Amino acid sequence: MDRVSFAAILCGATVLASVAHAQTVQPAVRHRKHIAPPPAVAPVPAPEPAAKAARPVDAPPPPPPAITVTVDDKAVNFTGTGPERVNGSVLVPLRGVFERLDASVQYHPATHTIEATRGATYLVMRVGDTSAFVNNVQVPLAQAAVVVDNVTLVPLRFVAQVFGATVAWNADKQLVTIRSASVSRAPSHHPIVVGQITAVSADSNPPKIVVRSGEQTIMVPLVTDTLVLLQHDKEPAVQAPLSGLIPGDHVRVTRISDDGPATVVSVHFDEIAGTLKDIVPLPDGSRVVLLQDGQNAQVAPDAPVSSGGHPISWTDIHSGALVGVRIEPQRKVGYAVTVKNVPAPVSASPAREVSINSFQIDAAGPLKGGDTLKATLRGTEKAKAEFAIPGIVETVPMTEVSPGVYQGSFVVPAGLNASGASVIGKLSVDGARAPVLIQAAQNLVIDSKPPVIANATPSSSGAVSNGRPRISATLDDSGGSGVDISATRLFVDGRDVTQDAICTAQFVTYEPKIALSDGEHRIRVIAVDAVGNSSELTWKFTINANSGLVTSLDSNLSDGNTHISSSRPLHVTLHAQPGGAATFSVGWLASAIPMKETSSGVYEGDFTPDRAASVKDAAVTAKFVAANNAVMVATLSQSISVDPAVPVKPTIASPKPNEPVPGHVVIAGTSAPNATVLINVRYKSPSVGDIFKNSGKAASTQVQADETGHWHTEDLKLASGGAFATSSGTIFTATAVVVDATGQQSDEDSVKFRQK
Repeated sequence: MDRVSFAAILCGATVLASVAHAQTVQPAVRHRKHIAPPPAVAPVPAPEPAAKAARPVDAPPPPPPAITVTVDDKAVNFTGTGPERVNGSVLVPLRGVFERLDASVQYHPATHTIEATRGATYLVMRVGDTSAFVNNVQVPLAQAAVVVDNVTLVPLRFVAQVFGATVAWNADKQLVTIRSASVSRAPSHHPIVVGQITAVSADSNPPKIVVRSGEQTIMVPLVTDTLVLLQHDKEPAVQAPLSGLIPGDHVRVTRISDDGPATVVSVHFDEIAGTLKDIVPLPDGSRVVLLQDGQNAQVAPDAPVSSGGHPISWTDIHSGALVGVRIEPQRKVGYAVTVKNVPAPVSASPAREVSINSFQIDAAGPLKGGDTLKATLRGTEKAKAEFAIPGIVETVPMTEVSPGVYQGSFVVPAGLNASGASVIGKLSVDGARAPVLIQAAQNLVIDSKPPVIANATPSSSGAVSNGRPRISATLDDSGGSGVDISATRLFVDGRDVTQDAICTAQFVTYEPKIALSDGEHRIRVIAVDAVGNSSELTWKFTINANSGLVTSLDSNLSDGNTHISSSRPLHVTLHAQPGGAATFSVGWLASAIPMKETSSGVYEGDFTPDRAASVKDAAVTAKFVAANNAVMVATLSQSISVDPAVPVKPTIASPKPNEPVPGHVVIAGTSAPNATVLINVRYKSPSVGDIFKNSGKAASTQVQADETGHWHTEDLKLASGGAFATSSGTIFTATAVVVDATGQQSDEDSVKFRQK
């Protein structure tokens, strides 16, 4: 080979390497863009003018501190991409925060759709959309969800408040403080069952459905007037026959009473449908159904498979068939598969003797006792119209005020709270086969009861030795419109100290800056809900710093390390009068832990946190009851933090070591139930003449294990690029680690496999 030819080859190699480098670097630059589907190519920024370029650069402004998030005083640690501010809103990764709120969260990459469920609240939002759906009601968003570094970020304040939590932002500290609320419970007069259908008995008298709700199995009878509503993904809910319900459906049932029949059965399900590409069996007996458009779903081992309404086996399904997989929204697991080799023809809707065009109510927000709800229905002329609020009022007549336009009103009674009540319109014509029913777009919140103020501390049952005690009370407006934080007031001895207190929708707390004097002190708390219902609680406590009941409260944390764990428990020692009784509490984690008088006037107790427990800066408080029943409360000078145990290492079950795979692969395995698993795949391949070695990242993703600890990825496309990469002989290494809510990672499991 002459010099010119060899130089040309080296030049070509340099160009190819430059191109490969550019192809590697360019996406990383775009990687930080906030993207919404469909992703847009970021424009190339224009160069700055010369005058601007001459600006001094020797002292650039410091970058803003990272945003910190706490949930109920527990810090949330984020692996990789953390919280970010976008257009003035704080956005956080999809998981972590909301799992701390006990919310079940899913992300559907095919549609860029986010689903979250907590109690009776169901939220759907899509990346890039400026509105979301809360219990089927469309709600505007100040900031859409975005994608940063392949991580989906959602607006923190909106989603947290949807689930009843309160959010506070400290700009100076770049700190987001979240206080969660207990899952809303349906009022006794308007019971609601939320769960999963396990059986449908359409032929029984009366018909019944069986619902698994938490640990309970509930049989719910149906009546002729029971309204069955089906909602597929984000589409509006539509009326359906009882045959539209199948075991596995996620359901919300409104009942007349705790053991009465259902008035409304509302089912939400997700589904993927398309042309079958492949079926991948998994070690636990389940299967992953892959569609040619990239959609996929794991299907439970016992999921029924049918074609034309008749059961078939998995071996009867072939590539190229048209299939649909019905998916349980909370766990993203398929529970029924339908095969349609020939798409059913679209038939015209039969002529209807009566129809409804629209049904609206004028409730712009929560209603209180005495408010009037007005409803308007538009449909067939000269018909009979009425509406109902199941569990509250069964029939409200409506008057035809103009051809085909009907109006009616209902006055809200006093003493009633209801959250998420449905409003159902009904139109019928004499001689019609059946009346037509429709549900209003928004559910009602009726609030005629004031918030409940409870758990006052320090209690009036005992004296406090500390002149700066923590004064607090809990606030609860369950089933109502929620506490109006701006209207909460706290008074100490008649002085308004609200501006120095911490007020949330769940509690108010205050610590005096200057020690209070010995003697009796009077506390007053006022709470108001969003519609103006108010309540008040007053109590007294006594400060007696020199009572002599308690001398000191100490711990085993004298070395300055205030972190405890399952392997480093907390030991507390209280010095007080002999012959009494003592207990201690640790923040939100534990209360009234017994202490033993190990010697005269010395009381000792221990606390070992659960392996999964985590808290930051929790107060440790001891309560002492003397022999004469006098009570004294003491607080440990140090706040403690609890470090959770290291997560359990996951196991990769497939692919097997050295297994040949095509250009894509599904990675599956096991871990602790509901664990978050991070998967990375790297490649290493030979090149021409074995001169250059090509290696890099082939794929990465994050999945969540189900309740049994099983997990699997999507169908990952394996990128083994590089200027000289070859398709054969490439070795892939997949690694999996579990990361917990505090950011701690487990040891990794790995497997090597090769490309066909």
